[in-house]
Amino acid sequence: MTKMIKKSVQHLLRVVADRVIFPLSRWHRSNAFLYERHLWGESTPDDPSCLWLAIGLLGYKCQKAAELVRGYYLDAVINNYSVLLKKHYVENYAYQNVINNEAYVREFNGTRGTIKDLFENPTLLGALKVTGHDSFLDCGCGPGRNIREILHYLPEARVEGFDISRAAIEFADEHFKGQNVVASRASVLDWGLYQKYQNGSVDNVLFANMFATIYDKSVTETRKIRQRIIDEAVRISGKNVILSEYIVPENIFIEQKYRAIFQEDYSRYFEKHSRAGDLVFGKNMLIFHKK
Repeated sequence: MTKMIKKSVQHLLRVVADRVIFPLSRWHRSNAFLYERHLWGESTPDDPSCLWLAIGLLGYKCQKAAELVRGYYLDAVINNYSVLLKKHYVENYAYQNVINNEAYVREFNGTRGTIKDLFENPTLLGALKVTGHDSFLDCGCGPGRNIREILHYLPEARVEGFDISRAAIEFADEHFKGQNVVASRASVLDWGLYQKYQNGSVDNVLFANMFATIYDKSVTETRKIRQRIIDEAVRISGKNVILSEYIVPENIFIEQKYRAIFQEDYSRYFEKHSRAGDLVFGKNMLIFHKK
């Protein structure tokens, strides 16, 4: 009986989608298209229907208002979380009690870093010319999962990492003691940090699951900051700038109490550097490989 009801409901919804929602959406969008072309002064074979102008235009205006509100919402999330994010990392909300915490150490050792997707792809690794003696700069390294991953595959690599969280850096200092690792406390927004690196002085500059948390005040201001960071990374890198991030269309969402995520097409930030290198895509990874 339950299966029959479920099938009946599914059939009804399918009919509604096919016979009602689709025709109405097609009618609305086709007339909206004609209306937009007329606004731009372009000639069209048809005119928007009188019925649409009387009724559908209201929906068109509401759609435009919704798009405007969404833009304001993006700015509101970014502006508010620019402040809240500091509590997440600077006040160590994200890394409470990680030092000398045996349970956290076990969890840390049992979790792979996202950079593994690069090292497990020999073809990609070869194309990027990564070798065993490369140097890496891990920007926003956290406690160092990707540092551990790099050293697992390239024991002779030289790795520097920095993060805004004091607790994360203290953990990394303790965990990688005696290894070829330098961990320091700094922010990707500390512009003076980049000045100590000469052009092409680091083989690989890495941003892993943190670029989406770089934002300030508004979408416009955020993109200016992200562009400046990528410009510095391209300048510093001798081989590759690696973004280990989810490659998705523009999307913002409140992830947790003190952190929001602003994802977008990060390839936009490398367009001005097209003469210096090429973009290479891997699994949840965007890499700028210098020529």
